[in-house]
Amino acid sequence: MQFAKNRICPLCRGEVSTAATWCGHCGRNLPPAQHARSRIRPKTGTYKIISDGSRFRIALRGEIKIDGFKLENARIMLAVLNSVN
Repeated sequence: MQFAKNRICPLCRGEVSTAATWCGHCGRNLPPAQHARSRIRPKTGTYKIISDGSRFRIALRGEIKIDGFKLENARIMLAVLNSVN
């Protein structure tokens, strides 16, 4: 996997190296570079409730992650999981 060699300073919009910890244009400290792998995390709202008779399951991208909830507990867990992403 290749990463970009340069990035844009969020403060002055100057071009700096991805390895830089401070901007050579404005002199301010830079936040750590975010690489492509950080975009792999699931987006908010990707967990879903799936009915299983009287019990409910929580799935992520179609894969069951947790099961055996009552509906109200599944809704609470869904809200918590989706707020963390």
